[in-house]
Amino acid sequence: MSRKTALIASADSYFHVYNRGADRASVFFEERHYLDFIQRMQKAVNPEVLEIVAFCLMPNHFHLILYQKLPYAIPAFVRAVCEGYVKSVNLQYFRTGHLFEGRYRIKPVSSDEYLIHLARYIHRNPIRARLVTTVEAWQHSNYRSCTSGFDDGVTNPGILLRLAGGTREYQTFVEEYVDADRKMVTELLF
Repeated sequence: MSRKTALIASADSYFHVYNRGADRASVFFEERHYLDFIQRMQKAVNPEVLEIVAFCLMPNHFHLILYQKLPYAIPAFVRAVCEGYVKSVNLQYFRTGHLFEGRYRIKPVSSDEYLIHLARYIHRNPIRARLVTTVEAWQHSNYRSCTSGFDDGVTNPGILLRLAGGTREYQTFVEEYVDADRKMVTELLF
């Protein structure tokens, strides 16, 4: 059994799932593509078997934090979202072949500390990429629903808010990231 197979066979576990465009090229070309991907996530998620805790869609990659309640829920979810999305984009642009670099990558989230720092890392990704100057300015993540308490119909960030102590505390945690945190984040995530 491969390591990936062993991971996806587990239950009641958090995972970081991510993928990027082939040759690091874009996977989202227009605003409607981000919305299409989010709608596909909303249709594919089944809260009885899997929850989306956090996500961020970037021009050439995506990050998800998923809570897998039952074994093998993640592959079914990712397949439903990504295969349909790729087919749609290929039809729109008269292209064929792979859009993503390969199969998605998956890493287990081994602690609450890892989970909350990973969420901050994911939500701050657009700032690191210099796409926006504030976290809430990026529309293609669930950060706004985390800090407003608004149910976006896609995610369940409850664990993040409990770990942070509430919506305001999570917002402060994400927005007041300082260079001193970088070493700890690097040790946890990489």
